[in-house]
Amino acid sequence: MIQLKHKLFFIKTAGFIWGLSGFTFELVAEGANQKALIVRFLFMFISSLVIFLTVPFRLKKSYVPAILLLLIYLLTFTYSTFINNSTFNILLREILLNIAALAIYLILFDKEQLDNFIKGIFSSLSILIIFYSFNINFTKMLQPLYRLSTHLNPNGIGSRSAMLFAISLYLFIAAENKRKKILYSILFIVSFLVILATRSRTSLVMAIIAFFTLILLLKMKKTFIISAVFLVLIVFLNYQTISTVLRISIREDQGRRTLSNLTGRTEIWNKGLTLISKNFLFGVGPDRAQVRVQNHMGSFHNAYIQLFVMVGFVGFFPILILLFNAFKNVIFFKNDVLLKLIFITGIFGSLSESRLLNFGSPGNLLFFISFLYFNTFNFTKTIPVRNEMLHKAKNPTI
Repeated sequence: MIQLKHKLFFIKTAGFIWGLSGFTFELVAEGANQKALIVRFLFMFISSLVIFLTVPFRLKKSYVPAILLLLIYLLTFTYSTFINNSTFNILLREILLNIAALAIYLILFDKEQLDNFIKGIFSSLSILIIFYSFNINFTKMLQPLYRLSTHLNPNGIGSRSAMLFAISLYLFIAAENKRKKILYSILFIVSFLVILATRSRTSLVMAIIAFFTLILLLKMKKTFIISAVFLVLIVFLNYQTISTVLRISIREDQGRRTLSNLTGRTEIWNKGLTLISKNFLFGVGPDRAQVRVQNHMGSFHNAYIQLFVMVGFVGFFPILILLFNAFKNVIFFKNDVLLKLIFITGIFGSLSESRLLNFGSPGNLLFFISFLYFNTFNFTKTIPVRNEMLHKAKNPTI
């Protein structure tokens, strides 16, 4: 038998190694999808192997429906892949997603295991965002056309930064130790600076939503009202500057991208909905689930439309059930502020990004964990109470 302290160390290490998949595009060039999949598979395989060797294999009946629904989704994805002659490597990614889900489910039974796994991911996510912060050219930060540029797409960096911002802000509020407060304050400030440098509108909205969600969950009503008024004043007094910096008013051949059309996304979404209506049951497969964006083919910038286009209603329906169940548990069960925060932040990010569930990168993995955690079909009407290590702050103040 592995001693408890060694067991928790191994699980934290597994989370840290898995989280290092965030460096995938620093190891392989962006666009090298097959190499990226292999690298992420290696990180996931090593981490899952550590989990499988450390944690006894057992499944609670409350998690079985979610696993079956994920398998139904995988079967439909497989069928859609074959009937549409799609490439095998995309199917492999979905198979790995289900293996990742099984590994994560094994650590959901114990509150200390889950806390330590999240700690490991949080550590690697912090290293990742600090790494990207060194790529910021602060002399150009105020220039409207400046945008942080590395091997990874700025939107991807921004979404990871938004997740780090949300978690480090929570931990800052919850921390009682001054040194920890200083550490977490540095992390949420750095992550916010990286978000601004990426010029990612989605990531900025994710960070704002994370902030207001957190103070609502912690019932900080005065802070919520003051912050809301302050935000409205900033936007009102600096709208033109914000509009220019965030590129929300740019003329193009098709017209003008503004907030009214979500900077061009509504047109893309309409094209996706048209494609869904013509391929309702099984979709068009992963290879054809693309739309022309300016002079290249891209995603639909909405995880739900993207998924529906790929696998149709038959494949989308199991995920829809899981989403509904997760929302139900988030709304009606009061425990676990941190994972609620992660889930809500990730959900809003998926509204304008192409992937909903992903085993790669620490930010996506954290959302995946929250998605699985809240997808207990609980027959006893309770959700396990997690360790207070990440859920202190009885009466926190900012």
